[in-house]
Amino acid sequence: MERTISFYSFIIMVSYIILVSSLSLAQSDTSAVTRLTLQDGSEVMGYIIEERDSLIFFRSISGIRMEIDTSLVKKNEFIEGEISDGELIRFDPNRTRLLFGPTARTLKKGTGYFSTYEIYFPSIAYGVSDIITLSGGISLIPGADEQVIYAGAKVGIFESEVVTLGGGFIYAHVSDTDFGTAYGVVSIGSQRTTVTLGLGWGYEDWEFSGTPVIILGGEVQVSNSIKLLTENWLPPDTDFVIIS
Repeated sequence: MERTISFYSFIIMVSYIILVSSLSLAQSDTSAVTRLTLQDGSEVMGYIIEERDSLIFFRSISGIRMEIDTSLVKKNEFIEGEISDGELIRFDPNRTRLLFGPTARTLKKGTGYFSTYEIYFPSIAYGVSDIITLSGGISLIPGADEQVIYAGAKVGIFESEVVTLGGGFIYAHVSDTDFGTAYGVVSIGSQRTTVTLGLGWGYEDWEFSGTPVIILGGEVQVSNSIKLLTENWLPPDTDFVIIS
């Protein structure tokens, strides 16, 4: 009873923080932010209002309107971010996972990352399409007789501006034992503020657990360099709860 009260009190606290953050971020300008690199190497960031003939009608982040001849533009690129209180906030590219567990979001096609857990468990992930992400690796534990081989796949089922649904499978093998997790997950929120809820069914030698592990996570990006992150696990048939 004590565990249940403390855990759900924590859930309420996390939900409140994310709700308040979402309301504060509602004033952000979420239009496409563009960076123009000119032939002389200078850069301007803001919004393309209109392109007509050989001119780009542009509004900078500070609100300055300008007309730029297209012949002066060396590169035109979209920035993953938004304007908040006159400042450009870049979206965190690490949006497909929490501290360890997955969110419902997948990597974009052709993008990937390298990560390592506790130094000895490196992993790479790659987006083979916009809705399919593959990952895998092998442990590097010094002196171990056998290393753990692991792989995973995640599929995006549905994605809107607010809700993303996904599911996946994690497989690992060591000493003639196969184990891992099959999971489903939903992420709700914006690019900068998200709540993630997942259910995972663990297995060993292909015998699946009948009761899933509950995962609750939350993310709040407050600036270009600071992100608040929480990931919490409620395993079945035990009083042990992981809160981070």
